[in-house]
Amino acid sequence: MMTPESFYLKLAELLESSGLSLIFNVRETLLDLYLFYLEVTRRGGYHPVGREKKWGEVVFALKLEGNSMKLCAQVEKLYAHILYQFEKLYFYRRPAKQAGSNSTKG
Repeated sequence: MMTPESFYLKLAELLESSGLSLIFNVRETLLDLYLFYLEVTRRGGYHPVGREKKWGEVVFALKLEGNSMKLCAQVEKLYAHILYQFEKLYFYRRPAKQAGSNSTKG
């Protein structure tokens, strides 16, 4: 599992050109992007969470006030805008397979 330190370093590199902050205020509650990322990826990632309608679970796990459909939609949009690209790069990445020797001995 990725450490918070490596998560923030990699995310900062990814978002560097956009000038975005790594901490967001959602309904007057600071949102830790690392915890946000963990809660979504624990449930399979962006698409499974949306398909299985689990944004309410994510909102509850992050202890955000309220569980309205509007808040769920806001959280989903924020994740799509800020963390989905990161998820595609790091959550779905598989370790590279070691290339076998294709040379023949003669």
